[in-house]
Amino acid sequence: MPKVLLITHLPPNPLRNGGENRSYQVLHDLQSAVGADKVSVFDPRVPKGGARRGVRVPWRIAYALRRLRVIVRENPYRIFGETQFSMTKFDHPELVTKYRAAFDACQPDLVVAQHSACLWSLPFQQQRGIPTLVCPQNFDALDDNFVIDRKRQLQLHLGDLATEIDALRQYDARFMISKVEAAFVSGMGSPSFFYPYVPVGAIRTFYESVRARRQPERGLFVLLGTAAHKPIRDGMRWLLDQIAQVGLPQGVRVIAAGAGTETLLEGRALPGVEAVGWLTESDLNELLIRAHAMLLPKWRGFGSATRLPEMALAGIPVIASDYLTHAVDPLPGLIPVGRDGADWRDSMERLMREPIQLPPPVFPPSTLEQWVNGLKRT
Repeated sequence: MPKVLLITHLPPNPLRNGGENRSYQVLHDLQSAVGADKVSVFDPRVPKGGARRGVRVPWRIAYALRRLRVIVRENPYRIFGETQFSMTKFDHPELVTKYRAAFDACQPDLVVAQHSACLWSLPFQQQRGIPTLVCPQNFDALDDNFVIDRKRQLQLHLGDLATEIDALRQYDARFMISKVEAAFVSGMGSPSFFYPYVPVGAIRTFYESVRARRQPERGLFVLLGTAAHKPIRDGMRWLLDQIAQVGLPQGVRVIAAGAGTETLLEGRALPGVEAVGWLTESDLNELLIRAHAMLLPKWRGFGSATRLPEMALAGIPVIASDYLTHAVDPLPGLIPVGRDGADWRDSMERLMREPIQLPPPVFPPSTLEQWVNGLKRT
């Protein structure tokens, strides 16, 4: 069996946030293909508490040098402003030394990276003829809070995107979580696979358990998400503003849950709306068992909403922004709605009238696992 080294900055933990759930899926699929003992994980981030060694320079000078490197090597438009994107995202003095040790210990036949900014690893693989795959979570260059209708801001981020697309091109294969991104990168001349998010392992067990225990409470709609992430928070705030304008259908109440959601109302009172913040696994379990349906408003950003296949598996209908549905294949119980609060209210009313019995979703085979199995046969 081939050995695999997975480079991921997101801990592969189940039942956490969408990024960690996706990382868990990637690890699970690799282990299913080659065996759990054949997969090693390397975290490229700066170790917690790890001091950056080397000559200390004033922070203003260090910052200026980093900006100059980004402007010259990555994106000349960054002379006009700053963004969070950089191909040196994981750079720290210990990185190459620690990776060399992990590489030598694993002696991999395949390396899988979860971020385009892992180009520093390619020389290790290329010198040995080892393929390197990349499974990004989204277009990191566009996963930022910027005003898209300002030309200079758009130029900044599209310059970053050009750098990211060029980085993706350098890997041996690309596995994109979204149909939109797979098509876009393929259209840019780098053929890419659509590798959708699917609940696996402990995540699958959790949501199948929710389905088996479902006792929907009529009119209980859940607004679930990580409000600490700006694109998600903006979508949640948009929906709450719409509710303030058009109101909720009779008998409907909304519970907003997830990291940061306790701040969504910011002191204002909305009849029928409660914001509870982070939930433990057991509290989340109980809330989903009782939920009549899920609300998923989001209007910008890339990647894919991991909640969509999770709720389909749990048997919970979802009213979601129609924009989100472009990234995934059709799922049972998914109701796409446009950017109109009255339409969201109408969809809630419709669900109040209809019985809630959803068939289990049929998920496609893992694209990544199939590719690795093909490698085993060569």
